[in-house]
Amino acid sequence: RYTGAGHFELIASKEGYSKQNYDVSVPNRGAITRDIVLGPFAWLKLHVKAVNHYGSNDDIKIQGLYAGEGGGFDAINKIGEYSKLYLKAGNDSTTIYWIIRISGSGETRYSKKVYLPALDTTEFKLFF
Repeated sequence: RYTGAGHFELIASKEGYSKQNYDVSVPNRGAITRDIVLGPFAWLKLHVKAVNHYGSNDDIKIQGLYAGEGGGFDAINKIGEYSKLYLKAGNDSTTIYWIIRISGSGETRYSKKVYLPALDTTEFKLFF
């Protein structure tokens, strides 16, 4: 896409890979060569299941850049079971954060780093 005065926006994409945008300046009557790197996708399947409720106010919240806006918490309160698929960068790790609140016992925070192989689905099971 032409953006003016010899400048172009180049968009490279392929199914299963993240789209990349490049700003390119082309000299007058010239040519350029540019390497384009597309990162492969991976999928994180988050499976949360309540198996040991002690009280009616027990709950869990999940946090990460995949959950909620800006890394906020997905509100998963008083649930029986929850499953969600998130599209992430492949061949990379992501950290899953969660908080468990048990009636009368306060709040406990946890985290786990998970590696996501490219073009594959990694399931993370969390039972509380």
